[in-house]
Amino acid sequence: MKSILIIEDNKSLMEEMYEALIYEGFQVFKTDTGEKGIAHALRYQPDLILCDIMMPEMDGYEVLKKLRQHVKTKLTPFIFITSLADREHFRAGMEQGADDYLTKPFTLNELNRAIKIRLEKYYNSQIGTEIGNIEKNINSRLNALKQHIVVQQTQIEEISETNNQLDEQIKTKDTELFEEVLKAVETSNTLHLLRGQIEKEITREDITQTQISILKDLLNKIDRIKNKKDSWRIFLIKFNQVYPDFIANITQQFPSLTQLDLTLISSILFNLNSNQVASMLNISNDSVRKSRYRLKKKLKLSSEESLIKYIHGFRLMS
Repeated sequence: MKSILIIEDNKSLMEEMYEALIYEGFQVFKTDTGEKGIAHALRYQPDLILCDIMMPEMDGYEVLKKLRQHVKTKLTPFIFITSLADREHFRAGMEQGADDYLTKPFTLNELNRAIKIRLEKYYNSQIGTEIGNIEKNINSRLNALKQHIVVQQTQIEEISETNNQLDEQIKTKDTELFEEVLKAVETSNTLHLLRGQIEKEITREDITQTQISILKDLLNKIDRIKNKKDSWRIFLIKFNQVYPDFIANITQQFPSLTQLDLTLISSILFNLNSNQVASMLNISNDSVRKSRYRLKKKLKLSSEESLIKYIHGFRLMS
C-alpha cells in the first residue's frame, strides 16, 4: 500500500483530501504545520508528499528545502498545493525541487491524476536506475573476462615448445579458464534472479500498464530475444451517470433525505469538491460541510466512517 503525507493548514481541505485518498486505497498521514510535516516525513517516509505553500511559521518552500537536504526524503516525490497561480511562484517551487504544482481549487480527479503520474515516474526511475547499474556491472565483468582470455591466449602462445611443459601450461590455463567460466555462470545467475524479480513485479495487482510495458522491455534486453507481450486487462470504473433506480432505492431506505441531500450525494458520485458544490448551489463552503455532516447523521454513519466510501458502495449495490 502506497503512503501519502498531507501538510495543509486549511483543515477542511486537509480532511477532504484525507478522506478521498483513504477511499482510493492509500495509507494517509496528515498534519497542519510545516514543522510537524518534516517530523512526519522523516518518521513515516511516505511515498509522496502533498504540501501547501502559504503556512504560518514555516512555509512550503522551507519544508521542501529541509526535506531535500535529508537522505531519507531527498528523492521523495513532492507536490505543492497553493492558491498562488502566478509563474513566479510556480517557477520558484520547481527550482527548489518540487515535482508538481496543484493550484486551488482543484478537483479530486486532478489530485488523483497528479499523484498517479508522480508515483509512476518515481517508480520507473528507480527501476531504470537499478537495471542500469546491474547492466553496467555485467558489461564490466564480461569485458574483464574477454580481456583475461586474450591475455591467456597470448601467454599460451609464448609457452615453451617442450610438449610436457606445454601440456602443464595448458592444464593450468584450462583451470583458470574454468574459473572464469564459473564467474560467467554467476553473471548468468544474476540475470536469472533479475528476471525473476521483474516477473514478480509484473504480477503485482497495483501495477500499471505503463510499468508492465517498461518491465517487458527489460525482459527483452535480458533474454536478447523478442517476447510476446502479455495481455493485461484494465478495468476503468467511471461514474458517467446515475443508475436509473439509485434515487428511488436510497430515498426508500432513507425517507428523510431532502433535495439538498440528494444533490450532495450526486456530487460525491461525480467527485466534486466543496468549492464546486458551493458554487453550484450558491451557498458557502461552510454550509456544504455542515450539510455533509447532517447527511452522515441521516445515513446513520459514525464519525469514523467515510461518507464517500458509503455512497459509492451503496451505488454499486443498487
